[in-house]
Amino acid sequence: MPFTLSFFLTLNAVMWFFYGLLLKDYYIAFPNTLGFVFGIIQMVLYIIYRNAKTPEPMKLQELNGHIIEVENLSTKVPSEPNHVTNA
Repeated sequence: MPFTLSFFLTLNAVMWFFYGLLLKDYYIAFPNTLGFVFGIIQMVLYIIYRNAKTPEPMKLQELNGHIIEVENLSTKVPSEPNHVTNA
């Protein structure tokens, strides 16, 4: 999410807050205080994590020197036919 979007959304919340105060309409003013607070938090988090590096994908490794083999059971053909008896 771009920083400029977070900045202008926070600015928008501030402007609506002052608009609500000027009209003495607290139903407009007070909810925008949350928009301002969350906008500031969002911008701070963006600044903290803007240079974060993505972790490298994990590589397949041997487990204590042992290799675990897994059979693919869907391709295994049964050696004996399955007999179903009607009771």
